[in-house]
Amino acid sequence: GCGVGRVGKELASTCAGWVGSDISANMLRVAEQRLKGLPNISFQQLERSSFEGIFADGEFDKAYSVAVFCHLDKEDLFLYLRDLHRVIRPGGVIYVETWNLAHPIGWHRWEYEVRNWSRLTSNQRKDAGRNQFCHPEELALYVERAGFEILAQFNGSPWMQIVAGKGNSDQRTHDLKTHLVENADIVSFSETFSNCYQKIIDLQYGEIDVDEMMIFLDSCDDKEEAALFRSYVESKWIRPKDQYREMVKEIRQIVETTLPPSATVVMASKGDEKLLSLDSRSAWHFMCEEDGSYSGHYPENSTAAIGQLERLRNGGAQFLVLPATLFWWLSYYPEFAEYLAERYTAVEH
Repeated sequence: GCGVGRVGKELASTCAGWVGSDISANMLRVAEQRLKGLPNISFQQLERSSFEGIFADGEFDKAYSVAVFCHLDKEDLFLYLRDLHRVIRPGGVIYVETWNLAHPIGWHRWEYEVRNWSRLTSNQRKDAGRNQFCHPEELALYVERAGFEILAQFNGSPWMQIVAGKGNSDQRTHDLKTHLVENADIVSFSETFSNCYQKIIDLQYGEIDVDEMMIFLDSCDDKEEAALFRSYVESKWIRPKDQYREMVKEIRQIVETTLPPSATVVMASKGDEKLLSLDSRSAWHFMCEEDGSYSGHYPENSTAAIGQLERLRNGGAQFLVLPATLFWWLSYYPEFAEYLAERYTAVEH
């Protein structure tokens, strides 16, 4: 899928025509706004793992897929590849990529998935759009069995990349392979990118803090990739920091003026221990393990959220606090929101 059109914005002006497709109508609306004004673009929403009835055979010269295959199960991944082969004309080229399970950082990221899904109960199902991982030989097999000839494969980072062709002449195949070898440093992800990516993963899962992340980025000697990661960290963690401190202070004031001193509170958060400091009141994380420690992840779905809430209530919890930064739960977990509205009373909002 083209997602919100970040890559498309960079490429569309270099093409005679650019078509963005995605299964998400919301993402397509954002992409349309981002590429607004370009005369050579169009968009198409997908309903399933196929371009059948949408794109004609041999309609395109080139196609790319960025940060898509990592969310597809293997059957859908192969179906998309097979249909890409149909819509690409002879002499065409594709670029695809996904998580590289064989790379140490790719494996490191996959272990977080294992940790998350090891907590599933027997009545819970895995998220269909969860992160999926491939071995380089596995992805190469899918690409080749879909009918493409691999021109280059880059496996030196947590994201493996394949450039493949369809029906190219021997001379063009040779020229493309030579070009990709000569430009491998430009096409493939660098070691700096890989190391930055590992740090971002650890930051997101709470293994390191923002200060450690920034110290690492400072050590990267202003390399281009590090600058991109720095911008992301500053926008995601540092600039909202002061706002977050104010929110924590406000939550404490609301709890102290609203709830009884002996109350037991369940606090929805990303595991921030500061939110549990509520004077005489007991406070537990939501989500938490049996020993009360933070589970390290949000609820997988409404069923998991409801199950956690009732387990904690049965254990003595009396109040649930949902900070403003997590109000999105009420739309993301609609059955959970409905459950709260039907069975419980809002004390303060």
